Amino acid sequence: MEHTGNNNVSSPSEKTINDLPAEILQEIFSYCSVTDYVDSFVFVCKRWKQILDEDVLLWKDKWFVWKDEDKNIDMRQITTNCPNLKSFKLFARSGLYLPVLESIQENVHKLEVQGPCLGSFRSVIQFLIDNCPQLEHLRFSCVRFENYNIFSRFEKLKVLILEGCLNFSGCHLRAIADGCKGLSSISVPNCMDMLDSDVAYFIKSKKTFLEVLELDGFGLNGSAFDDISECLHLYKLSINNASTMTVGMLGSIINLPSLKFLRMMMCFLNLKDFVTVWRKGGPCNNLIELDLEFYHYFNPSMISVIMERCPKIKRIIYMRKNHVPLHARLIRGTK
Repeated sequence: MEHTGNNNVSSPSEKTINDLPAEILQEIFSYCSVTDYVDSFVFVCKRWKQILDEDVLLWKDKWFVWKDEDKNIDMRQITTNCPNLKSFKLFARSGLYLPVLESIQENVHKLEVQGPCLGSFRSVIQFLIDNCPQLEHLRFSCVRFENYNIFSRFEKLKVLILEGCLNFSGCHLRAIADGCKGLSSISVPNCMDMLDSDVAYFIKSKKTFLEVLELDGFGLNGSAFDDISECLHLYKLSINNASTMTVGMLGSIINLPSLKFLRMMMCFLNLKDFVTVWRKGGPCNNLIELDLEFYHYFNPSMISVIMERCPKIKRIIYMRKNHVPLHARLIRGTK
């Protein structure tokens, strides 16, 4: 008797995902996580492995996150299977980072470390200097150190982020300015010993390619703002203490052509002067976010003034609240 029921055997004419062009697969892969890459995709077939090996852009913004509970993971095997994996975030309450760094040292180009560094923090930095000369992005959180000058030895460093790190001072900023020739992004912690001349020295040396400048714990004088006004590629500026801000300083900042994110704490300009500055000059074509969290002079009616100057703005923060301008909600569909 002839069997006429359905079966699950695919006919030769049916298509599978592997019939898609490489460009389409690359687009699909771009929406997946790095965990998918290292745990699954590289083992599916030779074609997928080849795409992942050849398309460097797929890995550009992909970070591998390692935690204490991942101590049994063979990191050396992962970097062997995924040679384009270059970015790593290490979160360890144990503070034992050197064994992990020894496994990834040939691959790591971007590194973020959060948590205590048991033993010597300097030994971790020295290991990176000796074994990871290709390092271009470095971030540390909540460490205590005496000699941040050692960071100046990362000659290829482009991004340096120090969050909650104690004892950072002006001499360290100068050393980093001299040593890290290509540094374009810096975020430094509370620096009570920082001088205006130290900041001006750094900005002057980096202003042709500076993109991110986040300063915490001190104010700036007019000369520093003059240098900032010449940073044509600056897209993010955060000033924790803007108490020395003048009308001229604010005007030079908001007219930066590439500025997207502006944060100013402790800004004491009166309402009339603030409005005058925003009404004067050309539009801030690229500003997306304005954070004036503690600006108590701010008035909701000023939103319309800022909106006129900033056609792309999506968020304004003041009085510790997040305000989405009405025009942004209606015109741009912001939720």
